[in-house]
Amino acid sequence: MAAKAPPIVLPIDFIELLKLYSNILSHSPNATFVLRQAFGFHHIITANPLNVQHILKTEFSEYPKGHLSSTILNDFLGTGIFNADGDNWKFQRRISSHEFNTKSLRKFVVTIVETELSDHLIPILSATAAKRTIVDLQDILQRFAFDNICKIAFGFDPKYLSQSFPKIEFALAFDNAVRISGEWFTYAFPAIWKLQRVLDIGSEKKLKEPISQVREFAGKEARTK
Repeated sequence: MAAKAPPIVLPIDFIELLKLYSNILSHSPNATFVLRQAFGFHHIITANPLNVQHILKTEFSEYPKGHLSSTILNDFLGTGIFNADGDNWKFQRRISSHEFNTKSLRKFVVTIVETELSDHLIPILSATAAKRTIVDLQDILQRFAFDNICKIAFGFDPKYLSQSFPKIEFALAFDNAVRISGEWFTYAFPAIWKLQRVLDIGSEKKLKEPISQVREFAGKEARTK
């Protein structure tokens, strides 16, 4: 059974929201709580490994993303596998799983990740430990993941994870798109973001620029390969 959480006021900042969720989960007996919103909307937030396995593996078909989630993320993710449900998801998974099951691709992915680990992540963490400096681990891991994805998907190394921690326009645009899209799930009244979309104002308007940058970069890299 999920632990009952007291009513909370959601912060506007998405990072602060994650911190709040983490704090509540750490004090929940089973790392799970129910977030209740207006008009009967509620979300189950969990960090319990057994629940995660149940949702993402054991009974995955019983937990579709749903219309609201797919609609919110449509501008950013479209109808691709990360935002698909039902037969569309099954079709895309069948195609992608066939590709990722090839030995050559698996070996390629392992090589990319091992290289990124040995050449960048471990040296940076080792230097940080030796100097006893404070770093943002979330930022470092995001850079690590970003470089790996770019290498695997586009054959392009943005060198986002390096000692100088550079700011890269595409990476920042991607992060902004993720942050803005994620914030829509925190609205007390889901109709707010729909109204913003119709009027082209607020976060809906702000989302257009980073999405345009992401698509422009992805398109450019795809055309050059």
